[in-house]
Amino acid sequence: MRKLCTAFVLCLCVVFAGCASGDPRETNFAYVNENIELLEAFPWWELDKFGRWSREYQSFVKQHLGKDTIVEYVDVYDGGVVQFSTGGSGLSVGSVYFGFYYCESDRPFAFEFGGFSVLEEIEPGVFYWEDVERRTRNIRTEKIRDNWYYYLQEWR
Repeated sequence: MRKLCTAFVLCLCVVFAGCASGDPRETNFAYVNENIELLEAFPWWELDKFGRWSREYQSFVKQHLGKDTIVEYVDVYDGGVVQFSTGGSGLSVGSVYFGFYYCESDRPFAFEFGGFSVLEEIEPGVFYWEDVERRTRNIRTEKIRDNWYYYLQEWR
């Protein structure tokens, strides 16, 4: 009986922890707006000195964005796009990834799903693309403020 109660309490903790983590959209919008000076000063051009998952890379990100940053990694794309990944789950099929990005030209971007060319504005400031042939991939991106966007990518 004691093991059953312990297991039940652990399950509740996992559920409540998931609920407490909040909506990724709201979390990312708030983070960008509250940390805009740090983000705009982030020296992304220096990232190529480090391997993405190296200790030095992680230290560099935390040094410039703070030890409590929600940013897990940063990628740089052609066209003046800097992606700040803040979370996700899954590997390949059945995965979801989210975060925010800076775009120098202030245009929505679809990353590996087609860059600047594929997104359709579905409502003011909200853009979407879906792989219509296979219906296995999609991305939604939403303007946070000038040059800054939230994104949610799905592989099904």
